[in-house]
Amino acid sequence: MVPLFIDIAGRKLFCLRFSPARSVRRRVLIVPPFAEEMNKCRRLLADTGRALSRLGCEVLLPDLSGTGDSAGGFGEATWSNWSMDVVGLSRWLELSTPEAAPSVLTVRSGALLLSNKGVVSNARVVAWQPVVDGARLLQQFLRLRVMAEKFSGKPASVSGLMQRLHEGRSVEVAGYTVSSELANGLETARFDASTLEWAARVTVFEFGSGGHDALSPPITKLLEAVAALGVPTVGRVVDVEQFWMTQEIAAPTEVVEATVAALLDD
Repeated sequence: MVPLFIDIAGRKLFCLRFSPARSVRRRVLIVPPFAEEMNKCRRLLADTGRALSRLGCEVLLPDLSGTGDSAGGFGEATWSNWSMDVVGLSRWLELSTPEAAPSVLTVRSGALLLSNKGVVSNARVVAWQPVVDGARLLQQFLRLRVMAEKFSGKPASVSGLMQRLHEGRSVEVAGYTVSSELANGLETARFDASTLEWAARVTVFEFGSGGHDALSPPITKLLEAVAALGVPTVGRVVDVEQFWMTQEIAAPTEVVEATVAALLDD
């Protein structure tokens, strides 16, 4: 594992690079999730990067601009910059390992950033519990602020916070300052068949303990639409706790094993 900074359009992005000891068979760009979910997933993503590199993959795990150890603060982050980050990092990885087959691993809201078709063509895509509707995610996130205000006796509503964002003002939620530019981009983002028509294969993992093995209706609908475009699809429920929501940091090995198999099973 090697930490490094990569310049994308003048923005210094902190990345962890996991390189194999021998020849590279596949390159993998990880597109991380939103806000606190990234903190919950960081250890698991690093474990996944190490496991893939041991099997011949070049893996890049970035902090998008304004997040983690990358330049700028979260309040400066915009959806368009994040989209350009993903495209730029994909091209950087391609130039570094042109001989390797391309792959993308997205986590939760990271899937929404694949709507830019400049990411990479003919890539194998693995999505962990992808968010399919950015507007719904934004509303769920804003409810954290509404609940906090309720406990402090201050009136607040999701619609009021949305109005503030639409007026060009920022909103602070759970320690994160969300700019209107970031919120507006997230609100219109979708993860659907049209964003995956360039993929070589799409694998979606959903997670939940309790032995349920049925995919959710939105994911079932998504995979059916992608398959109708002629893209091979796989959907699977992995019986583990939803690690991006746990109080303690969780890094279930079942997730790593399933991801390795999905990316390297030829």
